[in-house]
Amino acid sequence: MPSILSFEPGKVYACRNLDENARHRSSSGGIYPLLAGAVLRRGGVVYAVRYNSTDYHVEHCRVTEEAQLLPTIGTKYAASVPDGIFAEAAQDLKDGKEVFFVGTPCQCAGLLAYLTLKRISREHLLCMDFVCHGTPSGKIWQTYLSQAVPDQSQITGINMRDKSAGWIEYSMRIDAGDASVLSSRRSNPYLRVFVGNLDLRASCHECPFKGVHRPTDLTLGDYWGVKRFAPASYDPDGISLLFVHSQAGAHEMDGIREQVRAEEAMLREAIESNLCITGSSKRPVKREKFLQMLREEKEAMLPGRLY
Repeated sequence: MPSILSFEPGKVYACRNLDENARHRSSSGGIYPLLAGAVLRRGGVVYAVRYNSTDYHVEHCRVTEEAQLLPTIGTKYAASVPDGIFAEAAQDLKDGKEVFFVGTPCQCAGLLAYLTLKRISREHLLCMDFVCHGTPSGKIWQTYLSQAVPDQSQITGINMRDKSAGWIEYSMRIDAGDASVLSSRRSNPYLRVFVGNLDLRASCHECPFKGVHRPTDLTLGDYWGVKRFAPASYDPDGISLLFVHSQAGAHEMDGIREQVRAEEAMLREAIESNLCITGSSKRPVKREKFLQMLREEKEAMLPGRLY
């Protein structure tokens, strides 16, 4: 794929952050921290997700300084709690602040609908969703975590997409006390359940927010098929798929152009690489049985005791 001179609306790209350390910390190609950092340096505000420091549920937060960005980097496979966040973002926009909002496609649609309802312009808004597999209940995530680490006061870090074994064979890493536990996506019970669609919310199996054309400015995802379709672009620490939907999105990407390697990708190949771009995750036959098992607490979500 030829290198690009500038980003264009309506096109899809394979891209990665040129900073190896930043890319390693991120889930895919490390594009989000570049965009967020640029917005913050201009005096803007970022809304993204982090783990709550008390019980490690996933929550949306308001970020105003680059020092606050690190907890928001990396995928969190659980439904975030956006309590009051739409109103906060709306107030920032009313105050003339630049806002960068990152969320699931349904959360971004919710924010845009809220702004329309309140008659607030999105002129200063940069809105980015991602290719979403689906979101598990936060209660299921906390059930797993309470069994994996009973004393949660010992937790010092969680990474659901640790790249110690590479981007494709990612792992769950939990740091607690003096210990670090690393379990691959093939063996970790929480990741196995998630990838198997067993714990997704019912609405995720009939998601109306799929598709190539979205109301957001940008969409990020994993370019899982890069080895097949663009082997020269492959990097073991991850490659992002980037959909540019608007001129505002293209402008923001042009602003960080010198910090990324980007090549235009073929839409057909992008979709074939990540079917969640256009389609909902299938509802598995065992889903209800699994949820009933959790409700009755017959089994714990620990290795070897999952099914």
